[in-house]
Amino acid sequence: MQGGKAPDAAWVERTLTDVITSLGGTPGDAMKQLAGGIAAAMSGPNRCFHDLRHLEDVSNSAPSVEVLSILFHDLVQTHVDGDIPRVYRSRLADAVIDGGSGLIWKKPDTHHAREHRLCGQLFDLDRDANGANEAWSALLAFRLLDGHLPRSVQAHVACCIEATIPFRQPSNGDDGLAERLHQRLTAADEEFELGLGEQGCLEAVHASVGVANRDVANFSGGTISFLENTHRLLHESRFSQGQAREPRCGEQRRALDRMEGFLSHLDAGLVFRSFRGVPSDAEMSSLQEAARQNLELGSRCLRAEMLAAAILEALTLRSGGDMAVEQVTGSNERDRLAGSLKAAGLPTHEVDEQFLEILESPPPADRPEPGLIPVATWLLRVLGEEETERLLGRYRSTLESLDCGLLDALPDTIRQTLIEAATLVLPQRREELLALS
Repeated sequence: MQGGKAPDAAWVERTLTDVITSLGGTPGDAMKQLAGGIAAAMSGPNRCFHDLRHLEDVSNSAPSVEVLSILFHDLVQTHVDGDIPRVYRSRLADAVIDGGSGLIWKKPDTHHAREHRLCGQLFDLDRDANGANEAWSALLAFRLLDGHLPRSVQAHVACCIEATIPFRQPSNGDDGLAERLHQRLTAADEEFELGLGEQGCLEAVHASVGVANRDVANFSGGTISFLENTHRLLHESRFSQGQAREPRCGEQRRALDRMEGFLSHLDAGLVFRSFRGVPSDAEMSSLQEAARQNLELGSRCLRAEMLAAAILEALTLRSGGDMAVEQVTGSNERDRLAGSLKAAGLPTHEVDEQFLEILESPPPADRPEPGLIPVATWLLRVLGEEETERLLGRYRSTLESLDCGLLDALPDTIRQTLIEAATLVLPQRREELLALS
């Protein structure tokens, strides 16, 4: 956040006006309403990562056409919001089908609007339906920018939004995705008379790679920042599963399991994009190595949290039923559980200091995740990282079972310390907890 002030509709309006003017367009009196719509879409109750702050971070110091593309690229996130944002439903009614289990892109026919057919061709959704959110966002950009910018700039923006479909497997080498996008854009330029020309198509695809790499720049940044954003995505993912705003231990454990599984299986080579030598091979190699390290450390952190969630889940299930993480940890009371655990003074193991520094980094005031990390770091110290990994590896596939055995597999002193600390936070369950000793 620039200057410490969170971005809002006024920031969107100023940014829109500046970039449209710099691109030779006509902002006009509609900017306030247009900015209000973008701010409303990006401020839905489930938005924690794909929000205005993300737009500001990604667009910082970007060229004007990239900034414009960034403002529109996340307008539709149906897996987060559960629907098209209310403010844009009528705008996209002709491009959406309710598929029963979710919304799907409506393939345009010859009678459909020109921009609908153009987006259908540019995004190639017949081959890969995973880009529907981005296609709807690009279609909105076409319709909302109509009359403010030339068709060539609108197509440039749509091209940039297409490139933000994440983590796709190329089929023709490292830059196969961008090459195919260039082919589709070139064909669309001719068919729809976009006015880009050969040079304009090349510039649009190079800009699209810039936008795509800005959008995932967090993967090559500091690991603490990467982990922070991972928790924001985790927060959004819980809502996509219909989970409560204050998750129970089991819900949080399952969310951590899904996110860790995603990170640990993601190929770092799929994160960043290139097109005809930009970024250079050396730059791509550096970006990919940074992403690989962040993915590895991020996965380790999530596994540590997952074990903590699983142990607390077992404690609560066997003492009367699962509870909200914040209730069990006392994180709304200065982490009472972790404080009691540390005060017990159990012997500790040596743990990778860099790993602990990352895991224990102070969270921002608006961090949405419940306080599992203090318990996770205590477990890491008293169990050691090797035993932590061994326990999770052994019991991970059986954690859905009440009698999975994880709690009983803990060393007696650690299990007893956990139980006694839990009685201080949950005095109403004291008898049930002590019966687990």
